[in-house]
Amino acid sequence: KSDINCTLYGVDIFSKQSTFETARKMVPRAKIKKIKPYECFDFGEKFDIILANQVFEHIEKLDNIYHHLQEIMRPNGIIFCGFPTKEIIIEPHLKIPLIHRLNKESKTLEFFIKFFSFLKIGQIYKKGFNKKKYIEKRINLCKKDVFYHSYDDHLKLLGRYFSTVNEINDLWLNHIRKDRSYSNKIKYLIRLIPHKTLRSFLMRRIFGMYLLVTK
Repeated sequence: KSDINCTLYGVDIFSKQSTFETARKMVPRAKIKKIKPYECFDFGEKFDIILANQVFEHIEKLDNIYHHLQEIMRPNGIIFCGFPTKEIIIEPHLKIPLIHRLNKESKTLEFFIKFFSFLKIGQIYKKGFNKKKYIEKRINLCKKDVFYHSYDDHLKLLGRYFSTVNEINDLWLNHIRKDRSYSNKIKYLIRLIPHKTLRSFLMRRIFGMYLLVTK
């Protein structure tokens, strides 16, 4: 809910029709579209604000997406975005360290997932799940659903289409969530560091990066 007088729009690939229908029911005031990967969606509008939270690590052809976002923004429009980059230590979807740096077609990738599943470290299968199918889905996620780019690559591409790109990591560090006591403690410790460069370095390796981008 919001007190701001605005019109809400949303897009996603929605692999399941039921997920799409659920999204529409949860936010009835929003105009939500189901799109294909890399489809140039068009609502017939230009946007003042675009929010993209944990999206860009799922996109391989970033250049296409950044260009399209620039095209559908109004002058001086802004993007708030947060996402992990290649520098992150623990892959946030599987909670397995450095697995996103492995070759997608290597046997090592499959070994890592099976090994950490055996150790019950990371995002392990739940009781009652078919273990074999669950592991196959995790392997498929690594191969087809996540594409990590470096911090510098993101900045280079964003700089091609937008006038300013500013880190807002410090704002995110001040955001405390009641259900995340462990991460809240890490945020607190990072906030104590006086040097912004070091805070940013640690952020990218533990949580990811948060940016305010202006057209």
